[in-house]
Amino acid sequence: MTKLRKHPMLDIHKIKNFDKLIPNSTLSNVMDNELRDVIRELDKRNVKISKQLKKYIIIRLVTIVESYLQNNIAWLVDDYDLNVERLFQGSEIPIPIKYFKEIQKKDFTKGKIIAANFNFQNSSEINKVFSNLLGLNFFDTLHDWIRFGIKNNIVPESEIHLIDNWDKFQEIFSLRNTLVHTLQTPHKIRKNADYFETLWDTTWHFINCAYNMSEDVMWYRKGKIKNKKAIEFFKTQTKKWNQNYSKS
Repeated sequence: MTKLRKHPMLDIHKIKNFDKLIPNSTLSNVMDNELRDVIRELDKRNVKISKQLKKYIIIRLVTIVESYLQNNIAWLVDDYDLNVERLFQGSEIPIPIKYFKEIQKKDFTKGKIIAANFNFQNSSEINKVFSNLLGLNFFDTLHDWIRFGIKNNIVPESEIHLIDNWDKFQEIFSLRNTLVHTLQTPHKIRKNADYFETLWDTTWHFINCAYNMSEDVMWYRKGKIKNKKAIEFFKTQTKKWNQNYSKS
């Protein structure tokens, strides 16, 4: 996995809208009180209405993941002062003179500026960005961390759901792209409410696990983790990254 071939930029409009993202603190409420209620209605509605609701669920799930990841980058960069140079091809962000006053007025943190450079509407982009940001293979480490955590009573056994249904997590993005970019209706839209309940569960487990693992990585980097097995785990994952990815 190589450095992202992306030049950094100052996306003023996206940064100004940053506060309109769904706050991570309210994600569970949005998923429970909005999406889960919609999923429960799927089998009660006629075919035409159910079909449109299913499209909405897919698009909304990707929006929730993207919102979470945007917030997560800002949090990681601002709270842990991460080196973000490996995310970009260049190391300087040009600032147009006309935006000087905007920058002085707004709460433009380093984390928000960096987060505004990325969209997370496909899973490969998620893996590339967070792998480079955290210095380990994000998806591989996430799976290994879940297995390690369950084995050592650090992670609830229920989180194995994410690994068991990883293909469903990937499907959410491909379904969304088909709906948005081709205006076609994917065959899987015909599936019943149970399928969409699984997509919901998988999304929730991803958000929960990604946050907890990212925090553990930062605690490991700061020397705050005392569990020797956990220290060895992250040391091994970092070594793998240095050997197989950062030099590729």
